[in-house]
Amino acid sequence: MIASDDSGATLEPQQAANPTTTKAPDEYLRYGATGITELALTVPEIDDLFQRVKAAGIEVQTDYIWTPMPGLRSFLFCDPDGALIQAMEVSDDQST
Repeated sequence: MIASDDSGATLEPQQAANPTTTKAPDEYLRYGATGITELALTVPEIDDLFQRVKAAGIEVQTDYIWTPMPGLRSFLFCDPDGALIQAMEVSDDQST
């Protein structure tokens, strides 16, 4: 699946065919597991993305956008395999 938006940004997740890969067990796809379990992306309009993700019926970890630290807003959702994706919006005063 290739995902792109009007800005021209494109995301193309790929799965190796040789050797064949298998889905990680769900317990390895959450916080506290070792290895890479999350992809984080900085987005310009987190409120819009949050509404689009929820409208698409994609599993979100919370029903709200949270602020883990000043100048940063975030939410987590799952890809079709259950891996976490974090969307983050950084305010202008935090991006420098």
